[in-house]
Amino acid sequence: MKTKVLVTCAGSAPGVGVIQALKNQSEIEIEIVASDSNPMSAGFFFSDGSLVTPTINHPNFISFILDFCKKEKINIVFPILDEELQLFADNQAQFLSNKIHLVTCSSEAVRLANDKYKTCELCKQHNILVPDTYLKEDIDLMSDEKFPLIVKPRYGRGSVNVFKVTNKDELNFFVNYIPDSIIQKYIQGTEYTIDFLTDEDSLPLAIVPRERIEIKAGMSVKGKTVKDFSLIKFAEKVISGLRLSPRGNIQCMVSDGNIYLIEVNPKFSATISLTVAAGVNIPLYLVKILLGQKIDKRLIEFEDGLCMIRIWKELFCSEKLNKNNEKQKEIKR
Repeated sequence: MKTKVLVTCAGSAPGVGVIQALKNQSEIEIEIVASDSNPMSAGFFFSDGSLVTPTINHPNFISFILDFCKKEKINIVFPILDEELQLFADNQAQFLSNKIHLVTCSSEAVRLANDKYKTCELCKQHNILVPDTYLKEDIDLMSDEKFPLIVKPRYGRGSVNVFKVTNKDELNFFVNYIPDSIIQKYIQGTEYTIDFLTDEDSLPLAIVPRERIEIKAGMSVKGKTVKDFSLIKFAEKVISGLRLSPRGNIQCMVSDGNIYLIEVNPKFSATISLTVAAGVNIPLYLVKILLGQKIDKRLIEFEDGLCMIRIWKELFCSEKLNKNNEKQKEIKR
């Protein structure tokens, strides 16, 4: 019997990455439905079925997804993007009561990860190194020797509205430009994203560090896997301290031999495809776990030094297909 899976935000890089990870394997028979509010989402081209949904901020977004899952007998839902993670986590009981599994961290873990200041404060309690972090009201503590600094949203995603400032004039401007901003010491070093997978007891099964060689618009376009055991141990400490499960990614910076946590993300990274190509198909492992299969940690290995170069790729569809999807979108709203 096929396992039916719904992958949301099918037009995003992580959405496409998850769809392809589940599609390009032969271990489990999986039927993939891709959903997105945009009828021209790239993930629709790689899936077995598609669903045009209301936008995430629509009051009926969750009920729309749940009704569809019940009707189509969906077994597992993969929420993808930041904006919807809290929504799904808060409504997890509704899905489970209908025997639909959500691949999501707990509501508390998602809420903590979305609050960058609280994340830093909790990290300090667990002796996890983070950049010196301040709130707007601490701005008078910023002496000249503390520059350069980073100003970014306390509640935010990726590199949106993240600014490097080099003096007090710039600092004063950006803390007022960004509501609910935090201020951090700028760390110069090598940046890594660490993908992870845990078992049903929240114990790490797989940890895959990746160096972010080149970044554009906050997304890695060149990267490579790195089997660095200091990074792996660091990730284990973060996963345990912040109670992250069952999947996510950790962004950190290595500077002068120290590893600084930059942020945690209770979601798939935009470059999950590199981790999958290196031999650790995290989306597939999650399906196996939810189907009751035991995963032997000792059998999970990844290829060290595998490089990724991301390119643009065009997809083409008929105007008729797009018009049909637009019509479907209007009806379902």
